[in-house]
Amino acid sequence: MPTAPEARIINEAKRYKSTLARAICNPFWDDAPQQEPNAHYPADKADVSGSSVAEATVCAVCLLSFIRSLYEKHPVVVTKDGVAIPVGNIWKEKQLSSILFEREELSLKKYITTRFSGGELDFSLIDDTYGFSLVDNENQNEFIDSFCKFEELDWIAIAMNNGLDYKTYNKNKKSKRYFSDDLWKKGIKKFRITKRNRCFGYLENGIFYVLRFDFEHELSDVG
Repeated sequence: MPTAPEARIINEAKRYKSTLARAICNPFWDDAPQQEPNAHYPADKADVSGSSVAEATVCAVCLLSFIRSLYEKHPVVVTKDGVAIPVGNIWKEKQLSSILFEREELSLKKYITTRFSGGELDFSLIDDTYGFSLVDNENQNEFIDSFCKFEELDWIAIAMNNGLDYKTYNKNKKSKRYFSDDLWKKGIKKFRITKRNRCFGYLENGIFYVLRFDFEHELSDVG
């Protein structure tokens, strides 16, 4: 909290308070506003002219909304001269990465590793040769949807989910070459991305470490 005693001595907290005070007391758009002074900018039937919402619309930048506010949604749609303009709005954790990905300003790998960090999926060990570089625009949403489903469930539900088909990947003469002996000892698992695509990794301390994807059912056919 900005008012906590620690905020007076921690440098990061002091800088945050200073930046927040400047934004509240003297918003930057007051100095050199880009919005047309006589134009109207309605959003959800309210006139937001002269506000940060209108300024973000004109400057094509994102809003940052605090809870509780009138703008707990993404995007905020502002109308100017009869044209509806969607404005990116950050109001919950990790939403910035989603907005940047929508705008194609963030790679799929960076988006997914950021979006799912701190949860049940970890992509830090993925083999780039069999990883995100092989995911194209046609199937990237299927990967994201599958990871979202994985994240929303607990481990009991994951094990029972028919869509994910989470199971052990068996080591044999044909499959052993795909992973090192150390990784096999951890217990290789797999789950379904699409009818054909699979995700492989291992489970440790409640986290699934993703190692590679299988796009041609090559691994699944032999294990």
